[in-house]
Amino acid sequence: MRDAHFAVALLLMGKGYKYKLDILALAVVDRSLALLRGFCDLVGTKNMIAATPLVRCQLDNGLRFFASTLVEDPHDFAGAILKGVFVRKMKDKGGKLMQELNVLRDVSEGWFIDYKSQPLSAKDFGKHLSAFANQFGGWLFVGVQEEPQKNLKAGSFPGIPTSDVGAVLVQVREGVSAHVSPSFYFDHRFIDGPVDSIGLEAGKSIIVVSVPEGPNPPFVHSSGKIYRRIADSSEPKAETDRAVLDAMWRKSEDLRNRLREFVLKPLDNSRLDASVSYIYLMEDMTLSLPDYNLDLAGFKASMSIETGKAMSIPLDNIYATQDGFIARHFLFQNDPLGELVSLRWWRNGNVRLTIPLNRVHVPPLYLPVSDPLLCRFVDVMKRRRKDYHWILSLDQWLVALLTLTGRYLDLRDKLKSTEHIFGKVVFSKVRSCTPFIGMESYLKVVEQFGIPVAQDSVAMYPPGEANAVVELVDSTEQDTFQGVASVVMRLAINGMRALGVMFDVDMSNPVSVEQFGHEFDVAVKRGAEQGRRQAWSSEERHTTGGR
Repeated sequence: MRDAHFAVALLLMGKGYKYKLDILALAVVDRSLALLRGFCDLVGTKNMIAATPLVRCQLDNGLRFFASTLVEDPHDFAGAILKGVFVRKMKDKGGKLMQELNVLRDVSEGWFIDYKSQPLSAKDFGKHLSAFANQFGGWLFVGVQEEPQKNLKAGSFPGIPTSDVGAVLVQVREGVSAHVSPSFYFDHRFIDGPVDSIGLEAGKSIIVVSVPEGPNPPFVHSSGKIYRRIADSSEPKAETDRAVLDAMWRKSEDLRNRLREFVLKPLDNSRLDASVSYIYLMEDMTLSLPDYNLDLAGFKASMSIETGKAMSIPLDNIYATQDGFIARHFLFQNDPLGELVSLRWWRNGNVRLTIPLNRVHVPPLYLPVSDPLLCRFVDVMKRRRKDYHWILSLDQWLVALLTLTGRYLDLRDKLKSTEHIFGKVVFSKVRSCTPFIGMESYLKVVEQFGIPVAQDSVAMYPPGEANAVVELVDSTEQDTFQGVASVVMRLAINGMRALGVMFDVDMSNPVSVEQFGHEFDVAVKRGAEQGRRQAWSSEERHTTGGR
């Protein structure tokens, strides 16, 4: 196989790059060879579970190139692909968009595909979707009729009434949440008629439910059975083979260990006795997705900022790591060996934001404080006790979180990523610290109930296992403050809650929520102003030699 790959490559290279299709073919061969090497290495070490997803990547690689045979001009097609145009947005020789559903006429049910002409019950949805999650992932189509022959290909696309789509999606969600344990992530979309290319009439819709390979199998159905997809069977099989079930458990445990190492490793490697937060924004929860194609120049462009931007943290120290890139805030007197404000990107799309926390030492006599909100906080400390030592100031942490998240969203936009985002926040070395954020709703709680003190050295949200995450909703307005805030506000608020920060806000009252949102905005501006003053002071000391 390796020699065959090189033979094709040499044949193309020997004639020079005469056509755009040659360049695309070389890219396909290069990716195919990389996948083949990885597959062979994994099979050689008997790691079949990790090797299996590469087969799916190889199929995707081949099918995308196969699409060049369906168009009028393959070279124009190749040029469009090289510019980043999606295959589904291009037309075939008949002038029809090469959309997924039209391709299904040549795709049989099996490992990855399941056709249903009518909706199922919630219990049956749980059965079919858990079978995908337990195997390699796949797609369930509701409103597609398979051919009556034995080839099980899509024969027609009658759809279901568009008015029933909402109720069917409720059944799908109930099938996963109420009839499968543990529940798993899935996505869905629906296509409304009329679509002439597949004969879908007006008033009818087709639902597509996408299930990725589950990260922690087995997923047990409410019937007590564990279902899997088997070859060309249209019905899932209840698995009883102990060896297969043991392999599922091993896969789940292996992934949990890898995610645990990914999330907790920085805590073991921290070089300084300082409080630090790590925020994880992850696309690849299975640690098996294909790598993005991004060079250092492209990464640097996404990390750059416009001069005078409202919230800006210069990331001026940018370089490659063994598995991606990192951008750090290195200006002026920052210690290059310490934990700096940084964004580290892995090639599978996962990101870790590192934000050192500002710990303010409070002497027993409480030196005068100029900040009115912090002054109120210190007054409460005086009344309660006289032996608090550290205030964990979260004002600038909030600004850094929003700023770095904005850079991350810019990078996703550059990579044209449509993957979902899963978040987690971890605070390290925070035991015995008293958290402070300059928000009136927090001070009201403190004045009523007292000063919170972090009880654990490590606090995180979501709590529990290191691989516990929360899904975040990407914003279509990531260029605005509101757009960025909408992505991470849930993570920020609950992360601060893990430290003991509570807010006096009634989330069921729209007016109270609006006031809290305004207060959140003010807190961010306050932190940004503190950061600017601190940066100016640092620059002043730097340019004057510390005098």
